[in-house]
Amino acid sequence: MLYYSLFIVYIIWACIAFWLEQPLVLLLLGANAANLGGVFSVPLTMYMNRQLPKELRPAVWEYVILVIFWFSCIFFFTAMILGQVFRIKIF
Repeated sequence: MLYYSLFIVYIIWACIAFWLEQPLVLLLLGANAANLGGVFSVPLTMYMNRQLPKELRPAVWEYVILVIFWFSCIFFFTAMILGQVFRIKIF
């Protein structure tokens, strides 16, 4: 019951958001929220992986991929904030 009531509230909020704002802005907000999640989750994932026993830890190349993903999340998050809030275009 709780799930369906939260789902209905989410659907109502989405309908209101589509009515009030352009879809491109909503798309940018959603993408930027995902990038912000990546900015915080990658260092936490790396920290938690270091807590594992050596036999279970990921390989070094997986850490390299995580760091590349982390920098791309930081770059795109910063580019969107600078472009939409401060009107500074990076690309």
